This record gives sequence, structure tokens and C-alpha cells, in this order.
Amino acid sequence: MPVSSPLPPEAPPAPTDVSLAPALALPEKRSRVRGLTTGFTTGLRAIAASAFFFSVMSLLVKLAAEEGIPSMQIVLVRCVVMTACSLALLRHVGVSPLGRGRATLLLRGTVGATALSLLFFALGRLPLGDATAIHYTAPLWTTLGAGFFLNERIGKAISAGIVLSLAGVVLVAKPSVLFGGASLEAWGVAAAVVGSLLSGISHVLVRKLRKTDHPVVVVLWLSWVGVALALPFVAVEGWAAPTAYGWALLIGTGLTTQVAQVLMTRGFHEVEAGRASAVGYLQVVFAFGWSALVFGVLPDMWTLAGAALIVASTVLIARRS
Repeated sequence: MPVSSPLPPEAPPAPTDVSLAPALALPEKRSRVRGLTTGFTTGLRAIAASAFFFSVMSLLVKLAAEEGIPSMQIVLVRCVVMTACSLALLRHVGVSPLGRGRATLLLRGTVGATALSLLFFALGRLPLGDATAIHYTAPLWTTLGAGFFLNERIGKAISAGIVLSLAGVVLVAKPSVLFGGASLEAWGVAAAVVGSLLSGISHVLVRKLRKTDHPVVVVLWLSWVGVALALPFVAVEGWAAPTAYGWALLIGTGLTTQVAQVLMTRGFHEVEAGRASAVGYLQVVFAFGWSALVFGVLPDMWTLAGAALIVASTVLIARRS
């Protein structure tokens, strides 16, 4: 009687855990406020921290622009620093920089780098308040895109939080189209609108990549694609030699962006896109704080009311996490 050969051992399932190394992990924290659970989970805390570092990045970019450094040169140096940091970090944790979802990685890098360039273009041609208000419509596109392409549920708490946050941004930014002032340059408005749309799409792609790639791999592809896109512009415009202070601003921009992007990507890997995007509105609160501390621009009542709405929306979303 023939004896059947033993079946080969079953292969272990492909790893899907692409979380950060322990050194980058944030402990989960759940607290209670008046008997209600407030769920500032690891992902939400990462998004909130990324908003802070993005606000520092914006401050450094503004200071670098005041030094006369062209916007695409800022993008180039920033992306070079991010590429070097990402490669070093991936080597440290033993993760291949090539990634697995390469088509999506390339698409996300291209969309994200283009959105960044358009934002810098708009900031050079629009008042800061107008550019900020238009740019922070991105979470609306993120939430709609995640619901349509990723089948993520858009609950009442998320929808209410986004509406509150967007209203808060408008009050903080006080765009001249609503609060009066000079007319806006058409190209600047177009760049801000398209950049906001692309930023929302980029966040949806980051959320999709959670199933295939390490967060730092996602950041690496964004940075090297940004280098490739910025180089031709810098070659045409010419290189403006920065001072020592200018170099410090440029390198600081790259370092703070690296931290912010890793934290943001980590957050989008763990939290639904709509909820994560709404918490990211905290960057506006940090931004006007820097304006008061560094530039002496004190907030008025509209700004304080807008900040209160943003914080309220963040707490609302965290409670429903």
C-alpha cells in the first residue's frame, strides 16, 4: 500500500505589521473626563505631535523665505535631509528602503511632493491667512476619498469634528475674501486649491499603504521623489547661496519635517483617515502661537474663538475613537 508523502509545512503568513521601531513608538493613553472615556490613542497622539512639528516647519520655512531663499530651493534641501534621515533610520531598524507597494509609493510621493510645491507657491502669492484657510480644506478631501476608495465609515462625530475644525481655521486665518481686503491673485488661489486637493489624496494613499509598507519607507519615497521634482526648478532658477543662519533654517526644516512626516504616517497607519485629518487641524493653533511668540502678532478674539473650535473638535473626535 503506497504511503503518501508528508505535506510540506505551511508557510507562515506574510507579515503585515509595519509599525515603527520601539524607539519611535508612543504609549497608548486613555483617560477619563467627567466619567467619559477620552481615547487619545497612539495614532491620535502621533497626529497631534506631527501637527506641532509641522507648525515648527512652517515657521522655519517662513523665516527662510524672509532670508531670500527661493521656495523650490527650500523644498530641495528639505527633501535631501529627509532622504538621508530616512535611509539611516531604515538601516537602523533593518527594513528595506525599496518597499513593497511601489506603484502606490511612487504615486503618493509624486502627489505629496507636488502638493508641497504648490503650497509654497501659494504662500508666496497669497496672504498667509488666505493660503492657510484654503490649504486646510484638505481633510475634507481626505475624508471623502477615504470613504469612497477605502470604504471607511464617516461617522457623525468625524463629520461634526471636521466642520468645527474648518470653521475654526476660517476664524483663525480670517481670509480676506470673507473678512474684507484686497482681491487675491488668481494663480495663487488656483495653486492653493489644487495643492489642498492633492494633499487630501496623498493622505488617503498613506492610509492605504499601512497594509504594505513601513511608515519610514513611505516618508523615504516622498522625500526622494521631492528631490527629483525640485532639482529642475532649482537648476533653472539658479542656486542662492544661504548664509550660516540660512543653512541652519534649511536643515532645521528638513529635520522637523522628517519627524512630522514619520509621526503623521504612523498616525494614518493606525487611525481612520477622516479622524486623523481632523486632529491635524491643531497645526493652525500652534501656528498662530508661533506668530505671537516670534513675530509679536497677538491673537484677536476671532483667532481665540477659532482655536477653541479646533480644540473642541479634537476632543470630540478623540472621545469617539
